[in-house]
Amino acid sequence: QSMAHDNQTRKDARKELRRLNGAEQKIDAHQEKRMIEREQAEALALQQRPMDYAQPSLYVAVKFMVSSFAARLPEESCQACGKAVLPADPNTTKAKTLAKSNHPERPMRVFCGHWFHHCCLDEWLRNPPFIRSCPACERRIWHPEWPSDIAVLERAWANEQSTKRELEDVKDFFF
Repeated sequence: QSMAHDNQTRKDARKELRRLNGAEQKIDAHQEKRMIEREQAEALALQQRPMDYAQPSLYVAVKFMVSSFAARLPEESCQACGKAVLPADPNTTKAKTLAKSNHPERPMRVFCGHWFHHCCLDEWLRNPPFIRSCPACERRIWHPEWPSDIAVLERAWANEQSTKRELEDVKDFFF
């Protein structure tokens, strides 16, 4: 008797869950339909509104980007070595190899907005003095590919120097 009662209770509970689930789905569908109708009405109202006020435009931002950034990029020079960051002719094989992410002379833009070759920036940030200023604007040079913590840079440099000394000692020992 209790087994049959338990089965019947579970069946009733499952029916009730299905009924509730169906009701929730109907409510969700209705709310979604109302939201879509409201959004369409708002879009229509925006289209019909007179243009007596200023409209936001990307023109000013695009003009600034082109004139301040893209137009000047071919003339940019590396702040460390003074050479052009990009080759004069973009069709050369050197220009095509610069596009590779591991090329040592690929251009890198630092936090202050000036350009360096990757190898020049690497030399400046990995060797003492570890805090260097940009020659053009006197801001501290920083790039996310290198650690900003000076202690990390100092430890890495010290480890590199000790490895070089050990190799020299081994070299002197054998030769």
